[in-house]
Amino acid sequence: MSGPSGRPIVVTVGLTPMPRSPHTDDMPGPRAQARHYVLSAAATALAENPGASMTEIASASGIGRATMYRWFATREQLVEAIYAQVVAEVDELMARRLRESGPALDVLLRLSGDIMAFGDRYRFLIASSDRRQNLTNTAEFKKYIADRQQAGELRGDLSPEWLVAAYGGLVVAALDQLDQQRLGSAAVGDELARTLVAVLSGETP
Repeated sequence: MSGPSGRPIVVTVGLTPMPRSPHTDDMPGPRAQARHYVLSAAATALAENPGASMTEIASASGIGRATMYRWFATREQLVEAIYAQVVAEVDELMARRLRESGPALDVLLRLSGDIMAFGDRYRFLIASSDRRQNLTNTAEFKKYIADRQQAGELRGDLSPEWLVAAYGGLVVAALDQLDQQRLGSAAVGDELARTLVAVLSGETP
């Protein structure tokens, strides 16, 4: 499939290393690295089983229950820490992508591939009804969409709010497909990219 620039568009799902938050990367020492790993493993455990106990989460993370409790006194503290880490990472990733030059569709397709690479950590954010949200529904993302509509790069017959909601909803739907193993990662990436092109440009890819 080719984008509006005529170049082939490839969305890779599940193969890109998950981005690290700059706030975490700046923290020195192995403790910060271990904490990042534990939070990522805990997010996977909770995405698969939102009711997982601290003992089950600790086991999935490869650390002892006592160690887990030394870092996080309660399950609620652990959940808050995962949430804060993933939100910060998605926000930083989005800001970096939206600063890139090039056709808007190319940028938005790269961003969708990046978010898909978060995999279980992004699924964790949408698994709980009280936290379910569209992380692309930000003022910065909405402004990017509106600006590109004004420039004629994206369809102008739909509101920026609707395109933002549609974008986030399609990414979540793609993650659900991966989770339920209805399609392979390559097929999900291709279907997501083709659907995004159709929705955002109004053209059939």
